[in-house]
Formats: sequence, C-alpha cells, structure tokens
Amino acid sequence: MPSSLWADSLDDFHAALAGSQPVPAAGAAAAVSARLAVAMIIKVLEIAKRRPTLVKDPAEPIDQLIEAARTESAVLAKAADEDGAAFADYLKSVRGKADPPTSQAAMLRAIEVPTTAARSAVRALALARKAVPVIPGFLRSDLGAAALLLSGCLRALLLMIEHNQRYLPAPQPALTTERESLAQEANALSDAVLREIQALD
Repeated sequence: MPSSLWADSLDDFHAALAGSQPVPAAGAAAAVSARLAVAMIIKVLEIAKRRPTLVKDPAEPIDQLIEAARTESAVLAKAADEDGAAFADYLKSVRGKADPPTSQAAMLRAIEVPTTAARSAVRALALARKAVPVIPGFLRSDLGAAALLLSGCLRALLLMIEHNQRYLPAPQPALTTERESLAQEANALSDAVLREIQALD
C-alpha cells in the first residue's frame, strides 16, 4: 500500500482488502465508504446551490453546509489512511512482546482512529439532516442513501471499537459511554433524515 490509499485505484484498494495481510481491513473500508457517502451529500448540495429559488432563506447557507461536509470528508480520508497503520503498530507491539503500557497505548490509538471516524460520520449525518429542505426533490433518494450508508459505516466502526476495547487490560467507561452515545445519536439522525425526506415526497 502507498503512503495514502487515496493515491491508489479503487481496484487496488479492493485487492488489498481481499488479500491475506491484516491491513487494510474493516476500519479503512468503513472510513472510505463513509467518505463516499459524504461526497454524495456534497453533490446534492452543489446542485441545490445552482437552484437559488428552491429555498429563499435556508436556516444555514448552502455554502456553509458544503464547507462543513468537505471538512468531514478530510477527516474521514485521514482516518482511512491511519486505521491500518494504527492496527499494524498494535500487532507489532504484540508480536514484539512489548511491555503492557506500550501495547495498551498502541491499542488505544487503534481505538481512537475509528472513534474519530465515527464522530465525523455522526456530524455528517447532522449535515444530511440540514440538507433535506434545501435539495431538489429528484435528489432526495441520493441524500437518503447517503444517510443510510453513513449509518451503516458508523455501526461497523462502533463494532470494531467495542471489540478492540476487550483487549485493554482494564475497562474504559468513557470509551463505552461515547460509543453508546454515538450510536444513539446516529440512529436518531438517520431516522430523522428518512422521515423528513418522506414527509416532503
């Protein structure tokens, strides 16, 4: 893999995922997929921006929503690149029989990267909800699909975080609380996006 997976082709990334090496794996796949969902949000907002009569006075300027979405896209791009490296460092610490504090620090890093991606996915879902009233009707299904994809990516990220927590020597209540909070917030936002889209159709 190159220093950034974004410098390679989708086919190369697919081949790496299907290969026998431990990374890249689910974390990178989820972050990449979440970034693609954010790209769809940006697309529908860019199209809406060219239709200024659609909403005369949006609650939040479309340009501001686009900029926020681009910020989340960058966060997810970085997380996709860092996920494999973080987990590889943890594996290296285990195989090298590193002392417990070193291994724990490596695992905490392997948890922090997908957590960062999960937070970003939740923020992106909030942007999708704000986009509902300002996009053309023919693009609502794309926005709904983006929200569902983000929700699925988030669930995958949280599953990995929960699993990796088991390898920590002691419980981390703060991690568990945040994980559960992100799941609840994401479910509420995703349901709201779909509900509000259906109300407009």
